[in-house]
Amino acid sequence: MTRELVVAHTTESLDWLSAVPAGWQITVYSRTLTEYPGADVQPTEETSHHGVVIRHCIARYNTLSDLTAFVTGNPFAHIQHSLFWSCFKTDTEHILGGWYTCQANGEPNHPGLPLTTVQAMINVEPVYPIGFCAGSQYVVSRATIQSRSDAFYWQMWKVLGAGELYPFCIERLWPTVWNLAPAERETWGMLYTHHKIADAVLNRVLAHINAMGLREDRLVVVGWHEDGRIPLDAVQVHCRPTDTHWHPAIYEQMIAGLEVIPPDANVLTLEHDILYPHTYLDTMSRAMIRHDKVYFYTHVRHIDVRPVPQQLGFWASDPNGTRTLQSGAGGRCSHLLSEARQNLASYRNGTFKGDFELGINTGWEGVYHQHPLLDIRQGNNSTDTGYDKAVYFASNTETYWGDAMPLIKRLQTF
Repeated sequence: MTRELVVAHTTESLDWLSAVPAGWQITVYSRTLTEYPGADVQPTEETSHHGVVIRHCIARYNTLSDLTAFVTGNPFAHIQHSLFWSCFKTDTEHILGGWYTCQANGEPNHPGLPLTTVQAMINVEPVYPIGFCAGSQYVVSRATIQSRSDAFYWQMWKVLGAGELYPFCIERLWPTVWNLAPAERETWGMLYTHHKIADAVLNRVLAHINAMGLREDRLVVVGWHEDGRIPLDAVQVHCRPTDTHWHPAIYEQMIAGLEVIPPDANVLTLEHDILYPHTYLDTMSRAMIRHDKVYFYTHVRHIDVRPVPQQLGFWASDPNGTRTLQSGAGGRCSHLLSEARQNLASYRNGTFKGDFELGINTGWEGVYHQHPLLDIRQGNNSTDTGYDKAVYFASNTETYWGDAMPLIKRLQTF
C-alpha cells in the first residue's frame, strides 16, 4: 500500500508535517517554497487548493499512490487535530472536514452560485441538495481518482479559472465527481466538565461510557487542560470557561466540544457527574435516528451522600416541560450547537431563563427504561472544587441502581 499526502501551500507554517505518520510520502505544491525537509516540493502558480488537486490528478494520473490525502496548508482550519490524525490510522477513504449541503443555487451558505452552469461544463449530474466538505479535504483511492479520465481533469482545470465563482462550485462538486459521501450518521458522545475531576470519578464515568459501546474516537472530552487520563483515541478539547457561573460555563464548553464534531452527526451530551446505564447509547441512538431533530428530556436521580443531605430527588426535566441541553441531551450536532450558542448569548444579554422553561404541554413522547441516569453528590458543588465523589465511587459498585427511580426520557420534535 502506497500513501501520499498532497499539500496545497501558500505561506502557512508546515511544522505540522513532522507529525505525519511513517509510510506517507509528502508532496507540497507551494507558491512560496522550493524545498522543505522531508517533502517533495513542487513550485506552482496555482492560486487555489482545487487547482492543486486537479494538477496532481493530471500529472500523476498513471503513477498515483494507492491512497492520496489532499489537504490545504493549514488543514486544521477545517478539522480538529485529533480527528485529522485519526484518519491516517486506517487505509480507507475519508472526508477531512465538516459536511454541509447546498441547493443548485448555492443556498444556504453561498446563494447565487452558478452550480448548474459549472456542472454542465464538466459534465456531471448531481442530485440536489448535494453534500460537500468545507475546504475540499479528502483521502481518496487511486481507483476513485481514475474513475474519471485524465481528459476530465483537464476540463475541470479549464473551468476552474473561467469564472470568479467557479472555484466555489468546484468545491461543492468534488463529492459528485468522486462519488463520495460520509458514512452513515454515527453517534458521538461529548463529555464536558467545568470542574476538576477526581481520578476515581473520571475512571468510573469513562468505564460506563466504554460499557455503553461508544467508540473512543467518537468521544469528545472538553476540559480545562490536557489530561493524560483521557483515552488515547478520544478527541480532547481544551476550554477553561471565562464565566464562573455554572450556566454559561457549561455552554462555553458545550460549544467548544460541538464545534469539532461533524455538523450532521448525532450527539449525546455527557457529564462527569452522571453515571449512565450500559444500554443508554443504543436507546438514545435509536430514538435520534427515528426522530432526527429532537432534544431528550431526562429525569436524573440525585442521591446526596453528604453528612447533611441538601437534595434528594429528581433534577433536570420535570413535568412542566423544562428543557436541558446538559446531561441528557441528544440530537443533530448542528441543532445542539445552535441552541447552545443562543442560550449563551441570552445569558450574557440578560434574557436567559435559568430553568430553560418552554411551557410545552403537548408533543411529548415517553420512553421508559429500567435504569436511570444517576448523579451522586458529595462535597461542594462549585467550579473550584467540583464534586468530591471519590469515597462514594470507591465503596459502591452496582448498588446504586437499587436506590434509583426508573429513568424517564422525554423528547419533543421540532
